[in-house]
Amino acid sequence: MKIACDPEVFLFDGKQIVSAIGKLGTKKCGDVAVEEDNVLAEFQIEPTTYRGTFVERVGKGIQAIKDVSGMDIRIQSSHTFTKEYLKSLPPKAFVFGCSTDRNAYTEAVNPKPNPYTNLRCGGGHLHIDVHKKRREQRVMIVKLLDLYLGVPSVLLDSDRARRRLYGKAGAYRPKQYGLEYRTLSNFWLRSDKLIGWVFDQTEKALETSTYVNCIPYAQVRRCIDTSDRGLAQKLIHRQGIQMP
Repeated sequence: MKIACDPEVFLFDGKQIVSAIGKLGTKKCGDVAVEEDNVLAEFQIEPTTYRGTFVERVGKGIQAIKDVSGMDIRIQSSHTFTKEYLKSLPPKAFVFGCSTDRNAYTEAVNPKPNPYTNLRCGGGHLHIDVHKKRREQRVMIVKLLDLYLGVPSVLLDSDRARRRLYGKAGAYRPKQYGLEYRTLSNFWLRSDKLIGWVFDQTEKALETSTYVNCIPYAQVRRCIDTSDRGLAQKLIHRQGIQMP
């Protein structure tokens, strides 16, 4: 398994959360890169097969955003800007994403969010090299990532606003190298323990994909889409899901 990521965080100027537009550009910083994504700051890391390297590179990405922008960051799933503030920004503040994602349960394309909202969201997307897997195997892996990561995230991330725009169950993009899992927010950037746990759970999903039995996917999907904390606790107990 090779895993990479391209999470987004908010910039903080010491008084309030501010737009990243004009404060980062696109810069390569060793084995990580930073760029502006809508009003958020994003970093990407090179893929790796090693847990320790993954944790280290994510830490480098967070630090690179701070160094390049000269600002602090806020790791939170969503933030609501004022209309006046957004209107003062360039048009790119109203451009959401470069392409649509899909739903692993329906195989339909997810509708693109309306960009003319005050809500902005921080994703914690994972990029997983499974290019040797068939399409149906990749879809199964996305569903397992929902079980091992998406369900626990309902308890680990208290923000519910993001799912009005992003982060529904089974959200993914097919990629030439495999897939991009798009359900998670950026909550897991808050500590090395959480970052390592994300790597471990991703590895678990790939290991399990060859012998899947009796997983209640309808409940998994409902749990994530409705942020049902009670159902999350039940699924975690019944399925023996490892928590950080």
